[in-house]
Amino acid sequence: MPLAPAYTPTPLAFHADSQKSGYILYQGTKCERHTIFGPKICHDETFFTKSAFSDEPGLLLRQTSKCIFAHSSKEFLHQEHSDLIFCLAFDASSDDSQSIDSSRLLASQDFFKEDRRVIDFGIGTRLSRGVVAMGVVSKFLVVAMRDLADGSAGEMMLYVTVDAKHWAKAHFPHASNSRLHENSYTIVESTTHSLGIDVQSHQSREIGTLFVSNSNGTYFVESLKDTHRSNMGYVDFEDLVNIEGVGLANYVSNAREVDGGSTSFLKLKSVITYDDGSSWAPIPAPKRDMHDKPYSCDANDVEKCSLHLHSVSNLHNLGRVFSSTAPGFVMGVGSVSDYLFEYEKSDTYLSKDAGRTWKQKYEGSSGYRLIPGNTCKKEGGVVKDEPVTKPCDKAQPEEGSVVHQKFKFPAFVGPHAYFKKSKTVLAQLSDSSIWQSSNEGYTWKQLFPDKPLLTFYMHTYADDRAYLFTPTKEYYYTTDGGRSWHTLQGPLPPNRQDASLLAFHPVNSDYLIWSGDAGCESNSDQTNCRVESYYSLDHGRNWHFIEKYVKQCAFLRDTRFKVDDRGILCESYRDKRGNQHDFGFANPLELIYGSDFYKKKEKLFDQIVGFATFSEFLLVAELTPGSNALDLQVSLNGKDFARGLFPPDMRLDNRAYTILESTTDAVFLHVTMSNEPHAEWGNLLKSNSNGTYYGLSLAHVNRNGPGYVDYEKMIGINGVILVNVVSNPDEVRHTKVKKLQTRISHNDGGSWQRLNPPLKDSTGAKYPCQGTKCSLHIHGYTERTDPRTTFSSPSVVGLMLAVGNVGETLAPYRESDTFLTRDAGLTWEEVHKDAHMWEFGDSGSILVIVNDEEPTDHVQYTTDEGLHWKEYNFGTRLRVVSLTTVPEDNSRKFMLVGFEPRERTKSVVIHLDFSALTHTQCKLDIQNSAHDDFELWSPSEVRDEQCLFGTRTFYYRRRREANCFVGQLDKPPADIRETCTCTEADFECEYNHIRNDKGECVLASGALPLRSDDSCQDEDEDYWYERTAYRKIPKSQCSGGLRLDRGQPHVCPGFRAHGAMFWWTLFFVPFGFTALVAFWYYRRGGYQRGTIRLPDTYAFSDSGPLATLASIPWFIVGIAGIAWSYIESLPFFPRTVFRSRRGYRHVAVDEDAQVLRFEDDD
Repeated sequence: MPLAPAYTPTPLAFHADSQKSGYILYQGTKCERHTIFGPKICHDETFFTKSAFSDEPGLLLRQTSKCIFAHSSKEFLHQEHSDLIFCLAFDASSDDSQSIDSSRLLASQDFFKEDRRVIDFGIGTRLSRGVVAMGVVSKFLVVAMRDLADGSAGEMMLYVTVDAKHWAKAHFPHASNSRLHENSYTIVESTTHSLGIDVQSHQSREIGTLFVSNSNGTYFVESLKDTHRSNMGYVDFEDLVNIEGVGLANYVSNAREVDGGSTSFLKLKSVITYDDGSSWAPIPAPKRDMHDKPYSCDANDVEKCSLHLHSVSNLHNLGRVFSSTAPGFVMGVGSVSDYLFEYEKSDTYLSKDAGRTWKQKYEGSSGYRLIPGNTCKKEGGVVKDEPVTKPCDKAQPEEGSVVHQKFKFPAFVGPHAYFKKSKTVLAQLSDSSIWQSSNEGYTWKQLFPDKPLLTFYMHTYADDRAYLFTPTKEYYYTTDGGRSWHTLQGPLPPNRQDASLLAFHPVNSDYLIWSGDAGCESNSDQTNCRVESYYSLDHGRNWHFIEKYVKQCAFLRDTRFKVDDRGILCESYRDKRGNQHDFGFANPLELIYGSDFYKKKEKLFDQIVGFATFSEFLLVAELTPGSNALDLQVSLNGKDFARGLFPPDMRLDNRAYTILESTTDAVFLHVTMSNEPHAEWGNLLKSNSNGTYYGLSLAHVNRNGPGYVDYEKMIGINGVILVNVVSNPDEVRHTKVKKLQTRISHNDGGSWQRLNPPLKDSTGAKYPCQGTKCSLHIHGYTERTDPRTTFSSPSVVGLMLAVGNVGETLAPYRESDTFLTRDAGLTWEEVHKDAHMWEFGDSGSILVIVNDEEPTDHVQYTTDEGLHWKEYNFGTRLRVVSLTTVPEDNSRKFMLVGFEPRERTKSVVIHLDFSALTHTQCKLDIQNSAHDDFELWSPSEVRDEQCLFGTRTFYYRRRREANCFVGQLDKPPADIRETCTCTEADFECEYNHIRNDKGECVLASGALPLRSDDSCQDEDEDYWYERTAYRKIPKSQCSGGLRLDRGQPHVCPGFRAHGAMFWWTLFFVPFGFTALVAFWYYRRGGYQRGTIRLPDTYAFSDSGPLATLASIPWFIVGIAGIAWSYIESLPFFPRTVFRSRRGYRHVAVDEDAQVLRFEDDD
């Protein structure tokens, strides 16, 4: 071909005359640079051949967008020249050759050698500009043109011809109030009698009106109101093949509610016409279903109970939706109901009489196949391998079986994520295309294939919202979980400077913050290239400027950080000039708080590394003026801050540190003590309840080069933490070989233990390692290729899966096996040899594992939590890279992503469906628990301590041996049966204290203890206590018993400390003086709400209402000089797609620190 094909659905055009089958038009794209350093400018050119490209194609015309032969359809019959060609082309003499003003319809009957005519449509050459589209539909040639006349509103006009010579303008009824706008109308399938056009007639792009024309296509009448159309303009309308006048359409029955904004859910109904759209009627439903049972609605009442079918806007097959060349045969997927059910809940229906009557049927295998290699002729012989019609109930997989579906992508699958509480998943490929599946990976469709897409974001707080970004201001969004997509314009193109493209508000999902590039166009000098942030209060319809030269802006409010709803925090560069990409520490990054959507600004810090919100804490990494030393500032209200205090030998200063998470009323922080390559480790610190004092929880905790830590909290049970420690911290500096060991805590880091190893392996053999030095060690977060993988699941409490080994230290991954615990890590069992990926399904009723060491063609699954395993072969050897299911882990369908070893650049998705394993749903009967399928389980059942965090809590979970599925069954919440007295397990080491070899908390060498707090803030206490080496774990609810945190008692100062003489004296003291004393005690005692009170000179007041518990976008603070992982380095990698490390944050600081970027966590 002379040029690469143009980006158009039909780069080839053919001649309808069989005698001229070699006549072909080819449209290609040509790009040129007019200067050495200038950008490429592209245009399309059309070539022609008369011999099907057996000769050199000739140039037909430059600056074209589409060319067709006038004789391009057997239905479009006319007497014009057989070589007549129409071209939509641009006037090359125009100043802007690609503008709409220069587009015209040209014609030629000698391939534009001598004959070159401008079609003026009977309105003159000047007004015939603005042609945007043309096409042959049935017997009509239709041209769409924008009205460029003075005073027009830029509406679209349609011109129609039935003879390729005489043109007429199409007229629509005035009463319809329908106006043609670009991208708002669709020419649907039409007959030889009339032309059909669907026009967007509502505020929603998904609702239109269908018009049909008279016989020459010039006068239109309204045929069907409120038709359903997709965001791309595809209309739910199709004519039946070989049957004149019969067609099927869908309309939106609640269009007024959708327009009014009271709902976004479209209730679709199907109708059928037998008179070419003059009238429509509901599709009659069969009286009984495939099981010969009546439907849930009355099929005799066609207005409330009829057949509704999925149509063009929701394609699941190639070619026509309903009919084929077999006359009268119609097949569709839908439901008998008041309105159309979603596709996954629909059935298959067949009509043999053009839609008058229907049955639930399907065509399946006859059970025969042609013997491979047999070349017998089927014509005239016995044919046994043709599909046969079967009842739909025979289409269901047999109980106990597993089915799968394979889908091969054209490129490698990268980030992919489900909508929360949904079966819909988005996936971005290595070629930047984005695909969507609405049925858990069973089928896929590419979103906007004609648009270049950069990435996608999931809304952090709204389950059904997502966003697709293009390189321009245009972006796409959905508010209904991907059922429909709409387009809007952002204030700027997306930024390429590592800032989040969007930030979200936890309370009002319409509040957005957009950070885009300004002055960074490739054709500019980029002297002042910068990031600017804008906010919107109406989901992107209007944008308002926040600040320029920002690294990040975010809403201060979070789900549990209940502060100013209208507050915005921005990391803003002090000097607002120059190219932002070149900024270093010479231009300080300030933290600015803006109230009332940034109308009133206040500088909080002169120079920071970044900020993050955790639970009830706002944490800010502040650079000390004049040095590279780092301070951690903590706030409970977003305005007033206290400096975090650390043990003397663990001050942050220039150390790298990682903020892990805060879900139990304290902050966990990993401070790097060794940053040498391949020898990285640090100390795990934990704060007190207000985040200001940090004490050592565990030393020598492993981290990797990018700063991620082997640290993970169990989902569903507070206080259970798994970490890996470097057991050879001195040796590793020289050997660069870490010897890792696993530790677990069941009291939120207050104390740590080794993992108890199982006595025997999965084959029943004893482990070679025996004795007190042998324990179970498991591979942690730093080694995972899929950051969504977690040891535990939100759907089944107490259960964890991991890859590891029994020994003195952790073995290499490929020398490890797969282990399971059912009691939150207290006891473990080996469930399979070799390393496997795992995924939880249906609240633990099914666990699926797949080999993670080499290519495989099968998965293994268990329905009794690892007691017995079965194998399922999916028929293709893949190197698996991820195994996922819906985020809630409550589905029996899984999505396996991998690649074939011989084709590593293209991904294959295997949809695995275990729904037919059992059709029996589990029963839960709280009043009669002996006869249901659930058990009431508590972590205390196998622990020495009967309580966890001061309570005995019980959870409902499916019995291990129950043969049933959980589905959407609502399980009762955790049941706290008893509040316990305090024991040693409810305490941890106080600030500046560490545990000795005996497990006792002692003062660290060279450290000073905190001064005792005599403020008596608890109104119910008559005494204050001297500090000890212990403090109570913030999350613990224990009461009484052993109080290791209390030393010598002292009577509280104030009224409670005095006897009768004091009261007698006070009676005679002036009341004004009494009020003054009370106020003094109020201020001294720290009674003001929201105060972070330090026992020495640090005290902060006027902090407003005490805010509690929060978590907002995921902020990762990193440094230049630390190599980020491959996944994180991908351009425009969406930061919101993985469930990675709930609440995981990373802050790293080194000499050449260049800090903070942040990402959204779910």
